[in-house]
Amino acid sequence: MKIEKWEKQVDEVVDKYRERDAECDIFFKNVIDDFDKDFSILEIGSGTNYILGYLQKKGFTKLIGIEASINRVLHGVMDYPDIPTYCCYLKDYDFKYHLDVIYTYSALFLNKKDICKFIDKTTCKYFGCFENFKIVKFNVDKELKKFGYTKIDDRPVRHRGIKWFKRND
Repeated sequence: MKIEKWEKQVDEVVDKYRERDAECDIFFKNVIDDFDKDFSILEIGSGTNYILGYLQKKGFTKLIGIEASINRVLHGVMDYPDIPTYCCYLKDYDFKYHLDVIYTYSALFLNKKDICKFIDKTTCKYFGCFENFKIVKFNVDKELKKFGYTKIDDRPVRHRGIKWFKRND
């Protein structure tokens, strides 16, 4: 009986990860083929680095995470030790790297003003967000247009929305 219970728990964990991979597939669906494998990619609010780990499995190597929670950073570093993750608030992040892609996955509502300031001082080619835009009372389209971005993807997914923007060059 104990083995059956354990097997059920393992199956539940595997199903959870399959669901998360499926969500990542949906998030990157319309843009990932445009990304070079050597693009530098930053996730704002990287949590446990699961999404960066997903990108690593897809062959991307220049990955960086920013996360304010030390517990999440420690968990992420244990699971993905070769993905640099900085434990800080975005406004405190010392920007040193060229970035090709910046995205946020349910973190825009926490620090939208800091994200806009950060994007303004970078030269990143793509910005993506996966948010509940009914909760995030913020016109990300209007803000990014100010910085020279055009929306290239806009899809509702369940109670959230996916938006991707590309810098006009």
